[in-house]
Amino acid sequence: GPQADRYIVGQSASNLLFYAFSSGGLISFLIFIYIYTYIAKRLILAILRKKFELIKKDPVLFSSTLCLIYIFIRSMFESSFGVFGIDLIIFLTSFVIFDKHLES
Repeated sequence: GPQADRYIVGQSASNLLFYAFSSGGLISFLIFIYIYTYIAKRLILAILRKKFELIKKDPVLFSSTLCLIYIFIRSMFESSFGVFGIDLIIFLTSFVIFDKHLES
């Protein structure tokens, strides 16, 4: 259940994947792995398809891409994005902006 990491290791989880596994089990862990791979794939494809010039020209898309990368990397070292809060809202908003702008 919520904050189960404190029962397992006696303190806060070290990263989002461990938090997802301890709180939601294998299904939650697999959902976050899917989200990680989807985001990484979209970022890599944007760079390979040279859409980075498009990203740099649009300030909204550029800032949302930076927020997305920052929160994505930060979640590997802490679990604040996994607990519903401002990090999750910023991540989801940035993700929607990034994903929709690249498709159009």
